[in-house]
Amino acid sequence: MVFLRHSVLLKTGAFASLFVLAATVAITSKILSAFRMLGESDDRRPALAFFASVFKQKDSFVPYYSLLAALLFACVALFCIIYFFENTQSMEIRCFEIFAFSFTFEVLRIVSPAGAAFNFLPFYMMAAERILVFIRFAGITALLAAGLFASGFKTQQKNSLLLSFSLASLVIAVQIPIDIFEFDTALNPIIGFASMTKTIEFCAAVLAAGSFLAGAYSRGTKEFIPAGFGILLLAAGKIILQNADALVLFIFAPVMLLGGMFLFYSNMRKVYMWL
Repeated sequence: MVFLRHSVLLKTGAFASLFVLAATVAITSKILSAFRMLGESDDRRPALAFFASVFKQKDSFVPYYSLLAALLFACVALFCIIYFFENTQSMEIRCFEIFAFSFTFEVLRIVSPAGAAFNFLPFYMMAAERILVFIRFAGITALLAAGLFASGFKTQQKNSLLLSFSLASLVIAVQIPIDIFEFDTALNPIIGFASMTKTIEFCAAVLAAGSFLAGAYSRGTKEFIPAGFGILLLAAGKIILQNADALVLFIFAPVMLLGGMFLFYSNMRKVYMWL
């Protein structure tokens, strides 16, 4: 019964991502005007300071490309799980499902420019931006949870672990200050304690990859080593996709995401192909 319910939820998430992608493409002509509001100002470049200093030439439509790329990645990742892992009850795969589905909510980045252009109520803008912050943290902590399960964390405690990470993500999203009337050139909301939150995301990604490497040693599963490197590529691709406002920077994100997904899926399938 539990397995059947999970299968239904997985397919629902995959088709929901596909629907959001189709809807976003369908209203392209209506929302592109909102992206033109970004103008030529560089006052709100994303927090990738090193890359921003290298790639000066920004493109106002790159955030839209990144939204489509995020939605497309969510669809591909979830449908691949349905095809390759639907009968697998591995907690690593289930946590990765959460990470993949979190990309669907990147479409909420449209709310900031659209709200400024079409005078949305502040309540809706604040709600959308807090949901986006929550989902981003939930996605990256899901990778960390996958790493912990790979390293040998007791599966019986899975609900407690996932609930703890979800509550931590919710507390951050609710308590962190957000300026609903400002956004950077990648359409990210301007939040307080930005350096601290990015440090948390970075540490979670490194710990997730490290946990897979630890699992390769503790469980004698060599496939966890390339899977761990895949986790690093996925986390890096996610960060670049969220912050890209220049075409030359954006093109790295899909390559890293697809490469990381291939490393993760191909090696996890070797481990759990009979489950």
